[in-house]
Amino acid sequence: MNIQDIIEKRVSVRTFNENRTIPQNDIATLEQAIASVKTPFKGDYKIELKKFDLKGPQSPSTYGTISGASWYLLMGIADNELSALTAGYAMEEVVLKATELGLGTCWMALTFKGSDFAKEAQFDEATPLKIISPVGYAAEKRRFMESITRVSLGSSKRKKMKDLFSEAEFGKEVAEDNVFYKALEMMRLAPSAKNTQPWRALVEGNSIWFYYIAKTEAAVLDLGIGLSHFELTMKAEGKTGVWSDAKDAPMHEDYIPMVKYTLQ
Repeated sequence: MNIQDIIEKRVSVRTFNENRTIPQNDIATLEQAIASVKTPFKGDYKIELKKFDLKGPQSPSTYGTISGASWYLLMGIADNELSALTAGYAMEEVVLKATELGLGTCWMALTFKGSDFAKEAQFDEATPLKIISPVGYAAEKRRFMESITRVSLGSSKRKKMKDLFSEAEFGKEVAEDNVFYKALEMMRLAPSAKNTQPWRALVEGNSIWFYYIAKTEAAVLDLGIGLSHFELTMKAEGKTGVWSDAKDAPMHEDYIPMVKYTLQ
């Protein structure tokens, strides 16, 4: 399965088959993915994979938004933008590995009973636990609650390429034969908080500026998630580039510049 297939296959899953166990070799593969993930950015984060006893005292509460999952990815993030960007990039690589293994996941901000997860994990004050994702096999049918959640979050609706990415000047569509087009198309499919898709990009020759819109507190994290889709696709096409800061980025009244990618 190539990276485009994996990205297109990934969907957020909230209802899991609690009777189907993840094979130990797949657990080992995920743990190896966590240990080996590399990002082009230098933020501070920590990812753990942990099993909870759904019928015992360790059973974590998710206020009914998740059902049937016993394995969870837990992520701690230092309190700065670079760490949020880095963490989003790193975690999504692990999520995509889970997708490749046939497992479902769902990015979730830890806004509900954080102690239920944190008390069983080892996260210090430098990288407090902020994000979780259940991991497991999707149930054959979604619960009514999940269907309602997907509708409320707009999970089936995404902005068009022309609304997110520009070439040469803001508002001008990226040509389909542009070297970055496929990678940007895969970035468009990345998950984001409330499906806000806060990332924006401006292509200038062999370089591309990446921005975010501060729609939610997770906007920079979401940009990191999207950038993982972008760079993984570029690498799959045999293309490499270098990352730099965005201090000289063209300005836009609604977009906040974050990083620049230059094709080598």
